[in-house]
Amino acid sequence: MLTRVVGADLSIRRQDLDTVLADRLREVRPERRPGMRAFLEEAERPPTRPAYGEFLVDQEDHLWVAAYDVIGRPAPAWYVFAPDGRWLGTVVMPARFRLLQVGDSWVLGVSRDELDVEYVRLYALQR
Repeated sequence: MLTRVVGADLSIRRQDLDTVLADRLREVRPERRPGMRAFLEEAERPPTRPAYGEFLVDQEDHLWVAAYDVIGRPAPAWYVFAPDGRWLGTVVMPARFRLLQVGDSWVLGVSRDELDVEYVRLYALQR
């Protein structure tokens, strides 16, 4: 079975690179940032970003495919496919929510607040 999602913009914009660079530099001690900045700016970059991020299979054997998660953008969309490969729809999760499991009428995951404190969340799912 081969299923394609057509029309996704996979280009890497300068703004995307700047956002990733700033995010990575926040993780480095201040005195090491100039060297890390130079290293990251000189690194070879791919011509496009990945088309997808994660995959999950729910309890009804539907395939959930996450769009690639770009730093600084809202939560990625999840494309849902039937076991026979038919596209069923797209589900957008709340911002800062990481999907872990999908049931017949619910989704389970972890959300983070502005201080990166994690909370387990269970949301209703309408099919």
